[in-house]
Formats: sequence, structure tokens, C-alpha cells
Amino acid sequence: SAAVNAWLSRHAMAEVWLVDPADGFRDPAHRAVRTFRATSRGFCESALGATGHAHGPPSAWLQAWKHADAAARAAAQARLAAAPQFLGPQLAQALWQALPAEATLYVANSMPIRELDAFAAPRAAPLRVLVNRGVNGIDGLMSCALGAAVGSGKPTVLYCGDLAFLHDLGGLVAGRQLGANLTVIVANDHGGGIFEYLPVARAVPRELFEQVWATPQAADLGALALAAGWNALRAESAQDLATALDAALAGGLHVIEVPIERAANTALHGALAAAVDEALARGKPA
Repeated sequence: SAAVNAWLSRHAMAEVWLVDPADGFRDPAHRAVRTFRATSRGFCESALGATGHAHGPPSAWLQAWKHADAAARAAAQARLAAAPQFLGPQLAQALWQALPAEATLYVANSMPIRELDAFAAPRAAPLRVLVNRGVNGIDGLMSCALGAAVGSGKPTVLYCGDLAFLHDLGGLVAGRQLGANLTVIVANDHGGGIFEYLPVARAVPRELFEQVWATPQAADLGALALAAGWNALRAESAQDLATALDAALAGGLHVIEVPIERAANTALHGALAAAVDEALARGKPA
């Protein structure tokens, strides 16, 4: 999470311990002083067993974090409830909560992973989350999700943007050949929405930004899905999404396109950040 890494960078005196069951490279800032090859749950259980303090009064530090978390969530939810449009944050929340236990959620880079990172709330039912990163972050994304669906045999959903969807149209054909069960949720914001948050969005003329950075495409996503033998639907509200997703998870190949107004989505992110900042400054839940 870029937000977590940025927060850690502001606390240079704090020790950072890295817990990773794959023993992979998860320390881009080179801050870790200890590494543990374990799951987060296994590490916590071992730590509690070693200290013998499984139960005790919460510290003021923990209470402050819980208080801040409650304030931030309440402020964000109030702002989302007042939003007139169904946009990225609402889509991420609705999808995260709607998936059944033991389902697989394959998440694309750019805005989908950031929407989930910021707005997905805790859920009781277990969910397997998979992502691609680095040079293979977009290449073969749909094909990877198909592999996960076939390999797991569980309800599987790919959550991506329009550019990621278009980048692996061959995967649509492969899905039909495999007879797989996969649902693709496409947040169609007509280009690379992530670039709206970079300084370049305000530093160059809008026409140049759209042509060189956002790169919107004129393709009809639903028509492409139908041509490859998939079912295609559009969802423009939380209720539309819930209905379409419920039917899709019964099996088969489905593309559910969710139109996202890019400018409105960027503005909503700014409003949400401001609402959270204001709530935390007040020092009490909104």
C-alpha cells in the first residue's frame, strides 16, 4: 500500500518488522530490521504465546488508532452515502461485500487496487485476493484470472478497468475455449483514471493529457464480450451490480460493465480525503 509506505517513511526512528509467508521482497524502502516467514495470523499467535499477554487492557496507542479508524470510516461513509453517482469507491465496497465465502477476487492495478485499498471494509467471510504486479501487471490479466478460476473451481471475479480489459482481449476467446466460469467487472472510466492524481493532470493542456496519458478508447466493451461468446451487462447502480453479480456467480462467462465518470470519480476522492481529514482534526467520529 502506497499510503502505508508513505506513513512509514515519516517515522524513520520506528523499527519495521516484515512478516511474509512467501519470504518475498516486500520492503521497497529497505526499512525492515527483522523478517519472519509466516502468515500474519501465525505471527500474531506466536507473539501472543511468547509474551503471555493474550488478554489485557488496551493501550492508549491502540485506543487512539481505533478511535481514528472509527472517525475516518464514519466520515467516508457519510460522504459516500451523500454522493449522487455510483462511482469507484461505491463499486469497490459493493463488490467486496457481495462476494461469497471462499470466492476468488482477481484485482487489476491502477484504480481497482487503490479503490479496494482505501474503501474495502472488514468482512467476516474469507476471500482469496490475487493480483499481478510489475511488468506483468497488465499483460495477460484476463488469462491469469481465467487460470485462477479454472484452478480453484471457486466463484471467481476479475475487477479491472477498461484499458486492462482491452489489453487482453485474447483472454475472452481463451475463456470460451476453456469452458471456464469467470465474471469480469469492468470499471469503465474511459482511460487511465490513475493519471488524474498525478501532477501532470494539472501541468499540461487537457487535450494533450487525454491523448498521451489518459488514452481513452472508443471500443464497445459489451459488443466485444458478446462477439467472444460471453454474456454482457451494464450496471449503473449498486442494485444493478448486485442483481447482475448474483446471476453471474451461478456460472458461465460474464462481463459486467460499470460506467464511471472519470472527473466525478476524481472529485469524489478529493472530497472523501477532505472529509476524513476534517473528522480526524476534530478528534471524534463524524
